[in-house]
Amino acid sequence: MNKISEEVINELLKLKTDGTLYHRENSTLEFKEQFNFAGLAEYLRDFAAFANNNGGYLIFGVKDSPRTLIGMSDKAIQQFNKIDPQKITGGILEHFSTEINYEFDNITINNKTFGVFYIYELNKKPVIAKKDAGDIIKNGDIHYRYGGRTDRIRYAELEAIIGERIEQSDKEWRNFLKSSANIEPSKTHILSSQSTMIGKDNNIIYIDSDTAEKINFLKKGEFREKTGEKAIMLIGEAKMMETRTIEKEVEKSLIELYPYTCRDLEKEIYKINPSIKQGDIYAIIKDNNLKYKKEYSDFNFRSKKQKELYETQGIVTKGTPSLYNQYAVDYILEALSSST
Repeated sequence: MNKISEEVINELLKLKTDGTLYHRENSTLEFKEQFNFAGLAEYLRDFAAFANNNGGYLIFGVKDSPRTLIGMSDKAIQQFNKIDPQKITGGILEHFSTEINYEFDNITINNKTFGVFYIYELNKKPVIAKKDAGDIIKNGDIHYRYGGRTDRIRYAELEAIIGERIEQSDKEWRNFLKSSANIEPSKTHILSSQSTMIGKDNNIIYIDSDTAEKINFLKKGEFREKTGEKAIMLIGEAKMMETRTIEKEVEKSLIELYPYTCRDLEKEIYKINPSIKQGDIYAIIKDNNLKYKKEYSDFNFRSKKQKELYETQGIVTKGTPSLYNQYAVDYILEALSSST
């Protein structure tokens, strides 16, 4: 949490020498002039779009065309300061299929106040609209952040999201089955929400040490003074099962997953549309942060140290090449066709 700080917002609102904004709207940044509760449906649509992509900032107090910093009006500040998180979360749950995590705050820069929301990327995408809100949100819509705009998701992005979710689910099942295979069947029982029993003839529960630390056991004859505290009634004894090493899943190589270098990417795009300019290709990659999205691209680190630096601090060593897949090709072609 805590994605909103004066340092970060100062950078996002940095100005050029002519007084206009240095940063333009992109897949992780949206500007709006004033905050008004009447525009809540529009804001929630942006929430869903950011959550289905890589997350992002929604900043109030920026004038459009040209982009200049005006700050929120007194009325907008009053409304922003009266925001009830329960109302925002309630609106999300009313109109969308799952909860969206966010934080908000106001930041003052050069005596101007800006309202800021940060929307977190969803762990299990997509979030889907389940209820209409006028003409802004429609039942069944999946919103996605493209460059500097929110739009209904297109085929390439939806296919990538579905593929990623299937792979994530498959990996969880594979890990679960590998772990289960190490437990002796005769001493294995299933604990489900539909049953109050764990086995029939054996009063010993076999669990691993990590799980044991997260469970409160209530032995027969003991009582909890704190009403409502969750616990498991234990009749018999609980023993720690021996930890066993599970062979790590063999994953596809980086080149198999991302077969295109930057030059290969250009060639694949030129095969479909030879008139596309190289600068337009890389503008889309930059504006949509494609280099940082696993569904389209990954970094080909030259050393373990470079990889650890990125994973721990988000720093990419200068000169680290990016590799791309077919989803990236499709994304760029579709983005270019929709902009013409």
